[in-house]
Amino acid sequence: VHLTWSRKRALKDATDRQRVLDRLQKKLAKPSLLKASLKRGGNQYLTLDIDTDHCRLDEHKIAEAEQYDGYYAVMTDRMELSTSEVVSIYKGLWRIEESFRILKTDLQARPVFVWSDTHVQGHFALCYLSLYMIRLLQHRLEQQGMNFSAEQIMEGMHNPLALVQGTYPSMVVTPTKIPQSYLEMAKMLELPNLMTNMTLTQFRSATKLDLSVNLT
Repeated sequence: VHLTWSRKRALKDATDRQRVLDRLQKKLAKPSLLKASLKRGGNQYLTLDIDTDHCRLDEHKIAEAEQYDGYYAVMTDRMELSTSEVVSIYKGLWRIEESFRILKTDLQARPVFVWSDTHVQGHFALCYLSLYMIRLLQHRLEQQGMNFSAEQIMEGMHNPLALVQGTYPSMVVTPTKIPQSYLEMAKMLELPNLMTNMTLTQFRSATKLDLSVNLT
């Protein structure tokens, strides 16, 4: 068993408990609604006074809970791992769970509209490639001190639009609906700034997208 303590987690534990206590204080005005659920969730901090038949906050239980603020225990059979290694692995589990959710929901990995073996394999290959690009971009952003969720990255890549006007090749491209997440990612990747009106060449330089492929 690896036991850790974190000042940040201790503050969170205390804040979460205080939020529960504040909510219970409001409920104490109607004790009859609390009797049936004294053991549920935050109601563990309540006790029923037999003499008065009223609920009240149990200061002993609150003080006992405070002793464990910031502590976290992880059990493993990998005896060769250090505490820091165990904690690092455990913290990474949520990314695995999130990756499955992204594949299933956002990237629609379930091959509903494809049925042949080659099409299914190609579909999954594209989904995993997309997931890899999202995670790689997250890593690059974290190295720059920027924490972007997978949803923010996908929003930044999916929402921007480009209005193309004129006749080829003398066309004017006007970027629209550009979210802040895209601008920050573009800055991190050292891409040129977007302008209100751009030539096809300028747009390709700024976004790495060649619109002429679909215009010729």
